[in-house]
Amino acid sequence: MKQLICFKDVEAAKQSGKNVMTVEAKAIITPAAQDAARTYGIEIQRSAMTQIGDLSGPLKLSEDGINAELIFALLKILAGKGLLSAFEPKEYESEKTLSGLKIVRGNTVKYRPFDTGSPSDKVFCREFINKEDGSTMRGGFITLEDSRFDWEGACEEIFYILEGILNIFVDGSAYAAQPGDTVFLPKGAKAVFRSEKMTKIFYTAC
Repeated sequence: MKQLICFKDVEAAKQSGKNVMTVEAKAIITPAAQDAARTYGIEIQRSAMTQIGDLSGPLKLSEDGINAELIFALLKILAGKGLLSAFEPKEYESEKTLSGLKIVRGNTVKYRPFDTGSPSDKVFCREFINKEDGSTMRGGFITLEDSRFDWEGACEEIFYILEGILNIFVDGSAYAAQPGDTVFLPKGAKAVFRSEKMTKIFYTAC
């Protein structure tokens, strides 16, 4: 099971006065943890950045001299560190009232890579509800395609399937969540998520 870095881990690092967090090379860093690290000015370092080369097969250049797989791996690492924020388009369009009501225009949401620890995974996310909105919950979208990765509930989480099929392996059994289905994952539960075709999910967590 890969190490999971969540929002509370980054908060703990901040409270202890750390500016750098060192995690396992293939650790999964949640979107909330990435956002918190940027907000607190904490750098998340993987214990072996040479994992860029730990891809399936040798890193061969194509005929035009471009290694697309390596470039993609580098971009995911830079995005995870928040170093591409200056080049990112507006995250999403929303409307917010003085009373705190917020409407997020779902079709305007721009995604960023979600680091599962494997450069071959095609997983993207965008969190758009969090404590900055005065909320005790977090919420956003996740998309995944042709991907399989370990997941451990850092807190209680709910996933609502919007498109595609999310295959879930837990307690030795396999389940398929389809559009309209809702999945509840208790804190500490360990599962494997897999998708073959494009799958879009709305999630909310504590």
